[in-house]
Amino acid sequence: MTTTWGSRFNRAVGAPAGLLLASAASAAAAPVNLTVLDFDTMNGGVAIAEEVIALTGQEFTDFGVRITADPNGTGTTLGLFNTDCDGTGQPDCSGNDDDLATGARYGTVPQGLALILNGAAPDGLNDDPDGGSITFEFTDPGGVDFGSFELLDIDEEDPLHAPDILFSFIIEDGTEAGLQLAEASVETLAAGLALTVENLSAKTDDQGAPDPQLGDNSHWRYRFVNNPLFFPVNADGYIENVRSATVRYDTISGAVGSLTFDRPNEVPLPA
Repeated sequence: MTTTWGSRFNRAVGAPAGLLLASAASAAAAPVNLTVLDFDTMNGGVAIAEEVIALTGQEFTDFGVRITADPNGTGTTLGLFNTDCDGTGQPDCSGNDDDLATGARYGTVPQGLALILNGAAPDGLNDDPDGGSITFEFTDPGGVDFGSFELLDIDEEDPLHAPDILFSFIIEDGTEAGLQLAEASVETLAAGLALTVENLSAKTDDQGAPDPQLGDNSHWRYRFVNNPLFFPVNADGYIENVRSATVRYDTISGAVGSLTFDRPNEVPLPA
């Protein structure tokens, strides 16, 4: 069974052909309890109709996830940014910040709401250029099997050589603290052939030519490849028994479009 929270699970199928920028991962069999958290639906199955300036981080606990932020900037909160705008003001992007816009103009499937470190709170929304960390804590017993992050608006000409985007995980090992896997940057993981980066954008310029400036309005999928020096990845392409997953933007901005994980030990919600 595939569990989809929100409306965008099939976007990877409908998206333009991606470009694999690192060594290919093992062919992944579909897990039996796959969850794609895309921030368009909150607890109780309630659709989130509009942008949210400040989240508590408890809005997605029905899906086995609590979210916390450790921002670099003062006053920064977690927020949900509306990316379904075309960058021309029709309709307006959240905070008129059109570098997070998605849709046909940028060769991407519309991404709806995306999670950001909001540096414009409490009055507006803007992904904070000072960056910081976003941590996803998984509450199912034994954790989850983690698959991928999809990130938007990565301000790098080459997303494989990004020292300022970093990932870390805590693995459930039966102890109170868990097993902390060392933080590693995209650049380091790519150099170690421990990461695949897939371009999900067919972005073009105003004349319809391929746009070499892939930072603004970009859409990338980051998956992990087994390497004993970094993260242990199973044959299906998942890091097993993950208690928490963290993405850190080191003094750059960006957004999390979605994350994918399997819940083999999902705790049913009360009837």
